[in-house]
Amino acid sequence: MAYQTGNASSVVDLLSKLAKFAQSVDGWVVDKIDTKAKELYLHNENCFWSLRVGSSNSLPTLYIVINNQFNANLSWDNQAGSSSVNGKANFYSYYWGAGTNFHHEPFASYTFLATTQYIHVVVRVDSRRFRHFGFGTLKKDGIYNDGHYAYGTHSTNTNDTSNASYPFTSDMYLFIGSREYRSFANVVRVNKKDYFFGVNESGYEGIGAIGIGDATIQRDMKPHPDMLLVEASLSQFNNLITLVPQSIYLHLASEQYQRIGVVPDFYVARIDSVVPGTIREINGEKYYCCAATMFQTVTSNVQDEDNSYDLGYFYRVIE
Repeated sequence: MAYQTGNASSVVDLLSKLAKFAQSVDGWVVDKIDTKAKELYLHNENCFWSLRVGSSNSLPTLYIVINNQFNANLSWDNQAGSSSVNGKANFYSYYWGAGTNFHHEPFASYTFLATTQYIHVVVRVDSRRFRHFGFGTLKKDGIYNDGHYAYGTHSTNTNDTSNASYPFTSDMYLFIGSREYRSFANVVRVNKKDYFFGVNESGYEGIGAIGIGDATIQRDMKPHPDMLLVEASLSQFNNLITLVPQSIYLHLASEQYQRIGVVPDFYVARIDSVVPGTIREINGEKYYCCAATMFQTVTSNVQDEDNSYDLGYFYRVIE
């Protein structure tokens, strides 16, 4: 596993440093880095991804899409098999990529974590605010093709934390309509289909997927079977933390849920007594602990686009 921390002056600078980091990780190949166009193309033995820096609500935003191959003559969002344009219905075209927006530059720090299977990134925008994005392949349950994913963190400038898009959320519906944040869903590819996360369009009960990336945000209406594990993940008596794997379930056309695997080395737990942005030893292993966006008092009365309450993410660190 590769692990690196540092500072970045901008999203473009971060993209450039990510390219250099990826080149140093076994199993990863950088197909192209173009800092002028603000684009990065890379792959491992399982899949191809393309990244581009754009903007959303006048904020610098990093987009990620899943592809089947790399072609230097095609645009970043129109590669063969791109998750931004493929699908069997028009609403798939609303998916621009796993979008991560940043409220200001430069950043306090970044953390890169990678194996041959994935690259995960945590950006500490300032002393309290975090952003998460990444891409890779699930640790699979069962036998199926693909299992590739991309995720991001996007807030909507609405001062309502329920509208933010977190990595691998519990919303089980594909998105349709014209909601502003429809474009920033996370995505996993299974059997050549793109299953979307992080969108909240309950009028369409189609094929979708669920994770636990928003487990303590709006605690009601959470169908994921591991939600209660996250609720009980922090003991108030002896300060023990139980890490809950970021497991992914598909909501099938048969109205059933099927677990397809976990995001490798990515865990969820409450962080009421954990200092965000620190490395903590849990059960003999090291984990980078951070807030989903920004830790605040544990109450829904605090309305802020980056208020993630006590929701924490834990990344396994192997130096």
